[in-house]
Amino acid sequence: IEFLTKKELMAIPFKPRFVVPGDEFFIGAQVFNQSKETQKVKVKFESQTLILKDEKPEKEIKIKPDKSETVYFKVQAPPQIKGGEHKFLISTIGEALQDIVEQSIKITPNNTYEVTATSNYTTSPIFKEYLFLPENVERDKGELTIKSSATLAVFLSDALNYLLQFPYGCSEQIASKLNAIAVVKRGLNLPNIGEKFKLEKIKYEDKEYSIEEIVQIGLAELYNNQQPDGGFSFWRYGDSNFHLTLHVLETLNNLSLAGFSINQNSLNRAADYLYQKITTDENLYRDKNNIILTAYTLFKLSNFAGNGVLREKIVQIVNDDLFLKEQISNNSLAYLAILLTKGGFDGGLKNKVFQVLDNRIDIDGRGAFLETGKNFIWQYYETPIKNTALYLKAQVTNKSQNPILEKVLRWLLNSREKDGAWGSTQNTISVIDAFCDYLEWKRETKSNFSLELLVNEKTEGKFDFNPETILEQFKKEIPIQNLKFNENNIISFQKTNHNRLPNAFYYDLALRYYLPANQIPPRDEGFSIVREFYKLDDKKNENPLKKAKVGEVLRDHIQITVPKTRNFVMVEDFIPAGMEIVNLDLSTEQKSLRLQERELKGRELYLDFKEIHDDRLFLYAEHLEPGVYEFDYFVRPLIKGKFTHLPAQVSEMYFPENFGRTDGRYVEIE
Repeated sequence: IEFLTKKELMAIPFKPRFVVPGDEFFIGAQVFNQSKETQKVKVKFESQTLILKDEKPEKEIKIKPDKSETVYFKVQAPPQIKGGEHKFLISTIGEALQDIVEQSIKITPNNTYEVTATSNYTTSPIFKEYLFLPENVERDKGELTIKSSATLAVFLSDALNYLLQFPYGCSEQIASKLNAIAVVKRGLNLPNIGEKFKLEKIKYEDKEYSIEEIVQIGLAELYNNQQPDGGFSFWRYGDSNFHLTLHVLETLNNLSLAGFSINQNSLNRAADYLYQKITTDENLYRDKNNIILTAYTLFKLSNFAGNGVLREKIVQIVNDDLFLKEQISNNSLAYLAILLTKGGFDGGLKNKVFQVLDNRIDIDGRGAFLETGKNFIWQYYETPIKNTALYLKAQVTNKSQNPILEKVLRWLLNSREKDGAWGSTQNTISVIDAFCDYLEWKRETKSNFSLELLVNEKTEGKFDFNPETILEQFKKEIPIQNLKFNENNIISFQKTNHNRLPNAFYYDLALRYYLPANQIPPRDEGFSIVREFYKLDDKKNENPLKKAKVGEVLRDHIQITVPKTRNFVMVEDFIPAGMEIVNLDLSTEQKSLRLQERELKGRELYLDFKEIHDDRLFLYAEHLEPGVYEFDYFVRPLIKGKFTHLPAQVSEMYFPENFGRTDGRYVEIE
């Protein structure tokens, strides 16, 4: 059955699919008169958030029968609204007819900002930090965010939101999201982590979901990536990956322990795959690091906890002095220390491993950390942050009173990225896991003190920390325009104890500031990347474009230089809000573009995965050798305006310190 609906007066809005804060653009309405009489119509624009740049919000038009007219309103997305969506109303009202349409536009935040941040904890009654602001930053965007707490829990909310809102979905990233939920729910035994950690609503394919719903969605996607041999692949239809399966199995087990329902058959198949691989595949078992990682994961399962074959191999490894002192990776060494502590092994073996582990700790200005040695395991996402988190977890498991733990905590707190996470999904879940263990061990519930915050000698607030408010945080956000420029700003914490305990408090300062989009510089930190728009007939890429015309298809050309071998490489190329990515897989698109796409030969970037979003193109290659790589795709300008073109970025997914980005700029669509 087919239904045809028809309004005598009908408005169809024209809008971008997303906007970046600060964009100026036109919202249009094509008004159709399908009546038999000429209509005199008032078209009105209304929005609670978008700023109207025209003089009047209402325009009057005349439309003949069976004709249409288009009306445009110039608007701006306000810089201070950084997330969510803008809603607007277009009303068309004639003498006897009317049509009212409500629409929304998603906001893509401008995350190309700079951050100056520090974190610390202290027992001092008075503690001060100093902040200097230069003149050349934008004064209408940015803020100083100050968070303080009597517990490490204050640092978990941003990290959890980073994982839960991470926009891509290979098996590792899905598993890290789910593992974070399981670790927090089980480790802290909180009935409602959303209430305690102020989790943002989780959006998936434009719908909002609860924690429980997102777990089931994630599990369904994981199961789809399990191969017939029981192993898991990064993307559907890929090959099973041993180290990935270790991570997924640990996630499934943690979810089960946290009370979530999982497919037990899937867990058992993954465990059997790992055991079969580590006992029969010489390429795996000849590397003793792999034996340690497998034993650590499988020993958590009841049917493998007392496995004699693996226990014997672990004892042999610990007694191999050459391997233990010179060949073992720091990552495996930390896992081994945890395994020996929890697995009921001889205390002498445990002490031997902890002595080697403690001797590998380095100290710098940020604190104490466990570096990646020359034998690091890139396949299992080893980084200094992950290693240091595992070192903390090992010390907590052993209930160690080692004073170096203070420096370890300080180093981890000062290693966070500007979004409050630790740079990658693996780093972040490792730190969350270690922090939860630390919180469960320390039970910082006896603190009782008042904390006053002053900025430039002006009181900005006061908070009482006590057993009832121990998981609360004192947060203050100060707009950048309220701070002093070209001189020091003084941030002072003044503590008053209400008991005889030391009453340590944690604090976190983050100054977020912006440069104008056309002043964002490129960065070459292990990669370099160049991105330009070209007309389709500019085959030699001689005339990059700064302006575009509505409806004219353009070619987006990306060139990436890779100086060293890189693994797990991801590329994010954002498009201006007034454009859309041309999806050549759709039958409605020009097939001539497919022919032009194939003209790039010799230096093309071969992908393991590609994903198109409204605001960006995501590319993924598991392995890249040194060289220059190019990739072309097509975009179509749709909406007139002046749009922020956020930088494109290339990075190693699990080693985000290796990255490159383009400059930022404005693009005009006419």
